[in-house]
Amino acid sequence: MLSIGTKSLLFGCHQFLWHPFTVLLAYRKLFRKWPDFYGALCILLHDVGYWGCADIDGDAGKLHPLRGAQMVGKLVYRCERWKGSPVVHSLLVSNHQIERCLLHSSSYARWHGRKPSDICWADKYCVFFEPDWFYLFRTGLSGECEEFVANAVKSGHVPPGATNREWQAWYKGYLLTRPEISELLRKNQACVSTPHNEKNTRGCPHHSVPGTGCGSPKN
Repeated sequence: MLSIGTKSLLFGCHQFLWHPFTVLLAYRKLFRKWPDFYGALCILLHDVGYWGCADIDGDAGKLHPLRGAQMVGKLVYRCERWKGSPVVHSLLVSNHQIERCLLHSSSYARWHGRKPSDICWADKYCVFFEPDWFYLFRTGLSGECEEFVANAVKSGHVPPGATNREWQAWYKGYLLTRPEISELLRKNQACVSTPHNEKNTRGCPHHSVPGTGCGSPKN
């Protein structure tokens, strides 16, 4: 019998092709640029750790960032070495991208006293880049929505007996109140409202994200 984490990756909330696609779109919306190559790699692999997990938000699910980060680290290191980078530099870049992938999870970041990475906010905002019915269909089929609703009831965010659609409406509204997301959207609007030529738009100061440059380790 398939675990809920495996079902999530095959056809549920974290479907291994559709979910990264919507995260890419969300990243473009929030930061007004596509992620760099390593960022895209993080987005592609960040949730593979759900494979075999017995839950999504429980003890097993909270550790899901580990597997994807490990895969990203190995691939980035090999890519840097292939480009001719020294071993130390390759390790630094690899470690930075490992952290970037790990910290896509706000709960994992909170657990380790760290700030979430840029991937985190795109990962959350991606629910706005697919039809509500499609999201509910997939998460209902995988059984994830039942867990999501139960957790929201337990935390007092939705009343007992709330439907999947009522939970979804609450969750999307909640995301828009997150200061990190609302601030990115505000800056996004500021960039749209301010005239820029193409060069200035790519370098818009409102959307500088420290530590996310292509292959650049944190200072």
